[in-house]
Amino acid sequence: MRTVSPLIKRFMSDARGTTAIIFALCLMAIVGCLALSVDFATWVKKRTDLASAADFASLAGARALVDSLLGGNQDSPASVAEAVARRYIIENGGAAAVANITVSTDRPYGVRVALNEQGQQHFSKAVSAKAPDIDVVSYAVAKQASDACVLALDPTATPGIEFGLSGEVVANGCSIWSNADTQLSMDGRGSGTVSSDWNCAVGTANITRRLNVTPEARSNCLPVRDPLADWTPPAAPLGCTASGLVLDKPGDYTLWPGTYCGGITIKGGAKVTFKSGTYFIDGGALLVEGGGSVYGQHVAFLLMNDAYVDLGGAAVVDLSAPPSGDMAGLVFASGRDESRQESIMRGNTEFRVEGHVYLPTHHLRFSGGSDGGFPASYTTIVAATIKFEGSSRMEFRNNGGSGPNYGARAFSHIFLTQ
Repeated sequence: MRTVSPLIKRFMSDARGTTAIIFALCLMAIVGCLALSVDFATWVKKRTDLASAADFASLAGARALVDSLLGGNQDSPASVAEAVARRYIIENGGAAAVANITVSTDRPYGVRVALNEQGQQHFSKAVSAKAPDIDVVSYAVAKQASDACVLALDPTATPGIEFGLSGEVVANGCSIWSNADTQLSMDGRGSGTVSSDWNCAVGTANITRRLNVTPEARSNCLPVRDPLADWTPPAAPLGCTASGLVLDKPGDYTLWPGTYCGGITIKGGAKVTFKSGTYFIDGGALLVEGGGSVYGQHVAFLLMNDAYVDLGGAAVVDLSAPPSGDMAGLVFASGRDESRQESIMRGNTEFRVEGHVYLPTHHLRFSGGSDGGFPASYTTIVAATIKFEGSSRMEFRNNGGSGPNYGARAFSHIFLTQ
């Protein structure tokens, strides 16, 4: 049996220097942990930066998706949204701009942005062969609202829509929307009730407690595109069918389509039937007062050269829009290049307008007495600003009837989701 050398025995049994060896081994572990913690902190910051960039990019993409949908973009809305989100990362992502970018629109009205980047190793190579992949995902979704059937277009108005009524405004199956991006976009100071699917203001909605608004008016909504932005008014026939026409005696009258220069005044108990077709009001007003009454099926009134509508003193208004043609679905309309006018519609006894009112540059006032109202199967309102007053029930909707649907497609807001 071989014997162990005394020198080896002494070496194996010698405890001197043990502490140094243990310290050296622990120091290596401590240095490794410190190196890993430094790189870990870098990876955490990188993930935070990527997440922030992904959120902003998905929000930008969702907004581009909405704008493309509302604007009738010829390109695919999804492609536009994806391009905007990707471009945002590249131009504004900073450190995130070097990440692998995946953008998709795999949810209705939503944009998904996924970023991937391998973490950088500065001190941790000794304890880790490879840095981890950093992955972040962000979803931004646009909330669709029902179409707007009462829409104030002016983005600078204060307010865009005003409720000063003691009666009731009902948007049946549709929304009430103010595009005014101001501190007083929607103003409610009356004591009546307002109900719709959505009550939305691009700026700030200020509703007093006396006015019962259902659902609660929402501020900071997305603007709604003019639903008739691509519509071109028809040209008026040459010459004047009548000039400054006044019908002010009791009796029954009949008018035919044409160009009415200087407007039409109906009062004094006159009852006027408008034959089917388009009536071009060239300057002046379509003025009904003093108990005058107007009737017409499949009729349209196109206001030109600063003309306006004033039905403030009508006894009976019973009008329906043409189902087809250049003025399909429109009862009252004007071009987008007209000057600012004030038009008034008031229902005192019988008031029925079946069709759309499109006055994009007008201040439009709706009011009604105790028996007034707007009981039509479809009526939408688009004007620069809109004011409701009076004590009657006024009802609007964008479905039903025989004409086209001019309700404005609407999205209330964009939000991040999982």
